[in-house]
Amino acid sequence: MRRATAAAALAACGLLVGGAASASKERSSSELQVYGQLNLALTYRNHQAGGDASGWELGNSPMHASWIGLRGREDLGGGLAALVRLETDVKLDSGGAGQARPGGATSFWSRQSTVGLAWRDRAVLTLGRQFHVSSDRVIISLDVFNAGGSSVHITPVGLFGVNRFVPGHDTRVDDSLKLRLNGPDGWSGAASVGLNEAAGRSHAFDIVRTTPAYTVGAYLMNLHAPTSLKPAGRVPMQRMWGLGGNLPVGPVRLYLNYLRSEVDMPAAGRRTQENRMLSLGAAWQASAPLLLRAGYYHDRGESLTGVAGRDGEKNTLVLGGEYFLSKRSSLNAMLFSNRFGEGYRLDPVNLIALNRDPAAARTDGLSVGMRHNF
Repeated sequence: MRRATAAAALAACGLLVGGAASASKERSSSELQVYGQLNLALTYRNHQAGGDASGWELGNSPMHASWIGLRGREDLGGGLAALVRLETDVKLDSGGAGQARPGGATSFWSRQSTVGLAWRDRAVLTLGRQFHVSSDRVIISLDVFNAGGSSVHITPVGLFGVNRFVPGHDTRVDDSLKLRLNGPDGWSGAASVGLNEAAGRSHAFDIVRTTPAYTVGAYLMNLHAPTSLKPAGRVPMQRMWGLGGNLPVGPVRLYLNYLRSEVDMPAAGRRTQENRMLSLGAAWQASAPLLLRAGYYHDRGESLTGVAGRDGEKNTLVLGGEYFLSKRSSLNAMLFSNRFGEGYRLDPVNLIALNRDPAAARTDGLSVGMRHNF
């Protein structure tokens, strides 16, 4: 599988580089742009760890992450362009930036750090730290909030696009290659490969058709456990696939996404965790400045963390509104609720990610903030 994917990537490189052969006499141009999204919100959460604690905090909005980035493009002629992108997380409440990594180190350009080539509007190849194409598909087409929240309180789907075998459950892929090809009639497809053995080798695919009337797509991701977590005689794996789409119905755009996830536990004697999630969403541009969105996520988990009989359900409801003061600045507010049933109440991943009190079967919250894009 890796040989076939690598061969495809090399062929794509040849295709992209070959497009510049007739362009040696054409004038090239380049540009570098600073861009980003900054937000701050006052957020309340209840049933938090530490004795059923509740309270307010000032920080990044759960609805929107904050980041600053640099992106560059150089026209090489003949429809070929060189690309570069760097992005870092930002915490406006403290002035911090970057992302903590295992071992205490900080990765500054933690969101994305890539170079690449683009050929007209037909092909894009990028290399570096980035999302798998399976995550791209959910973000772009299948989640009403574009899976863009800074907290899993409102982005439960984000728990399934991560590497469950590494500390911190990384959402991006180091040492990766990604190729996207755009075809006729709104069709496009993509593949990505993660080559970092320390994090576990991985690959993903997606295919989508986008038209004015609808968008429909499917995706898949497979990830092998790192060598350090491979028991003798077997290779634990993480597998995920899904499909869905969106379409406008009058003034409302509806979203649907179904995903299936399986995670093998490295520890001997543990069972494979299985999850089935169905998410529904609706976005309504109520007026020129006002956007209203709602999302519902139903997750059925079996053998959670590999424990036989630890089965249960998790239900997440998110209601959000955004009022645009201008093209770049907006005020936002949201309500969110996560409820856990049966064995899901004991799932350590959600206990840690939501900082939930183990004795509570739910956690709710609200947030009010401001966002600025540039």
